[in-house]
Amino acid sequence: MSESLESILSFLNTNQHNIVNETITSIKFKVDTVVNEIDSSDVANLQNIENLTFSFEYDGNITGAKSIEEFKNLFGNDTNYLKVIKLVSITVNVKKSCLNTNNKFENFYFFSSYTHFKEKFGNVYKKFDWKKSGKKIYIFCFSMDEEMEYQNDFIHLLLFDKFSIISEKDIRLEALKKFNVFKERNENKTVNSLFNYPLTWIDSEGKSPIFFMNHSLNLFFESVSIEAFDTNRVLIKGYKNIYFEKNLIEGIDGEIKEGVIFTFKLLTFLIDEDKFYDKLLIIRNNITLYLNTNSSIKDYLEKAKEIYKTVTHNFDLYIQNEIKVFLEQKNALLHEFISVSKQLGEIINDLTAQLRNVGASLLGTIFIGLVSDFNTEFSIPGINLILLSYSIFFIINFGITFSHSKQFKNTKSLLENYTRTIAVNNEELSYKNLEEQYLKEPSINFNCIVSSTRFFLICLIIIFLGCYISINFGIFTCITDAIKFLLNPSIS
Repeated sequence: MSESLESILSFLNTNQHNIVNETITSIKFKVDTVVNEIDSSDVANLQNIENLTFSFEYDGNITGAKSIEEFKNLFGNDTNYLKVIKLVSITVNVKKSCLNTNNKFENFYFFSSYTHFKEKFGNVYKKFDWKKSGKKIYIFCFSMDEEMEYQNDFIHLLLFDKFSIISEKDIRLEALKKFNVFKERNENKTVNSLFNYPLTWIDSEGKSPIFFMNHSLNLFFESVSIEAFDTNRVLIKGYKNIYFEKNLIEGIDGEIKEGVIFTFKLLTFLIDEDKFYDKLLIIRNNITLYLNTNSSIKDYLEKAKEIYKTVTHNFDLYIQNEIKVFLEQKNALLHEFISVSKQLGEIINDLTAQLRNVGASLLGTIFIGLVSDFNTEFSIPGINLILLSYSIFFIINFGITFSHSKQFKNTKSLLENYTRTIAVNNEELSYKNLEEQYLKEPSINFNCIVSSTRFFLICLIIIFLGCYISINFGIFTCITDAIKFLLNPSIS
């Protein structure tokens, strides 16, 4: 420990009764001494220490002196002040940051006494500045009038004597993750920092100081409330509306300790990335079921254990019902997907039958007879009639393939909308997953067959229309020449 720090602590030890003001960042002392005894006063040992400031009130006036030497110089030569037996009031302002040697703790707070901290917590000190949200907050008290050292995942409250023997610790990642979930999902946005997070101040064993308990319990009710009517009352809506009075508990007994333990369990139960809002609704309903229209912390603590048991029981029933609904949804969707898969199979069969009909028509004896010799046996009008008839037939079939495609897409689209309606926010029963399992193969088969059919029909349309144009207009004669050659190579 440095000499300057020892001097400050020694001064604090002997001058606690001279504290005139203490804030979260500084302590102000007012020490009276006779002018000619100023060199032997406690203040003399504090000269030339950083983060300390001084002011001197003498003879009813504030002097401009900033140090003992400057004050003594006000009396003339070096020894004149020794003749003065009047009182001087010296104000010493100590910045608490100087007590955090080498900035050992990033979240550091110091208080002159545990009693002072307890009295001011939640009133004057509305919130602490968590400079590093991932680090614990360390609250040191110079003196404690009762044996009290407390710590949980977020805070450590202890005597300053232990400053040198403890090390800074991180907040557990799991605890920090829970805080972030609670902060993101907190409906009324009362939890915007670790200071306003109920679990910052209590633990699972109910060992926290009573003023921490009060703060946590009030934060808990703010978190589950719908809105705050004023600083001391909130509204919770469930089976009925209750107006909760945020008063204080004054002493810890077995019932209060148990109530705090079950509040910790309720909060831990509530923090859930997926089911937070469902659990919050169950908690609200059960709190309003057990409490009267106007209730207090004491009323709640008496029922906390029963509330917790009922909440967890109701949630188990909720999960069981959800599983039942899930299975019903799953069976309904699987039935629909299997049914649609069959419908897609029927569409594919229709396309296949259409392709067979087109192929069979090409094998007809009329076409074979017609193309055997374009210059004999049949008249040109008759050939034109047949060629145009077939062309129209193939064009109609080509158009029908688009009807099949539209039917195919509409069927899948209706199924997708149905799936989204039935299985909202259920990844396992999502359309994407079920489509992969039940519709992938039929879709591939359909696309393959419809593409083949269209290609085949386009080829036939080109051939037949090409023959018609070649015969009547002498254009594209290569088509008729090719057909003649294929049917009777000896002609060439």
